Amino acid sequence: MRKEVERESIKRLRRRSLVARCASSLMGMFGVVAVCIYLHAPWARAPMEAGQVWRGNVIWLLCGIGLLVVACFFYTVVTQWTRRLLWIRENVAPKSMGLTVEVIEGSPGAIEFYACLYPLEQSREVEEIGWRVKLWANPPDIMRYTSTKLPAKVQFDPDTATPAVVSFEHGILWSMAGSASVERVRAQSP
Repeated sequence: MRKEVERESIKRLRRRSLVARCASSLMGMFGVVAVCIYLHAPWARAPMEAGQVWRGNVIWLLCGIGLLVVACFFYTVVTQWTRRLLWIRENVAPKSMGLTVEVIEGSPGAIEFYACLYPLEQSREVEEIGWRVKLWANPPDIMRYTSTKLPAKVQFDPDTATPAVVSFEHGILWSMAGSASVERVRAQSP
């Protein structure tokens, strides 16, 4: 893989991580404002009349604490997963596999991308033939590679033994965090 393509793929991952962390931080700020409204409405620059209604209303406290917990959780997951992917990229030996990109269109505007990985040499006795990995930070022209068989270098997470980083000629595909994002694919009956 060319060095500039690799650098651009790593920059894309870092940008995606930064955007996700900023969104988590913003959610955390809304949580702080909600807790401030519960404790004392003028801290949140609420009008005095509205402050009398808002102050002491438990829904603001619950909403604020909930937003803070969710924001901290997502911020931590995004930060740690990005570091983990970059560590895997630098420290784990890749395995050669075949790659096809699968696209699933959900609700309007929601498109999910999956990397379907399969061993280059298949045995008839092996029932499980590969992996289906939900992707996080993708090359901008990933639609070009759907339904095309491509050679790839796959780096597996040493802790879970699942694919985490997929490098191919046109970039790097990064897996989504979480155990549900990677699944084994079973052979189809002929």
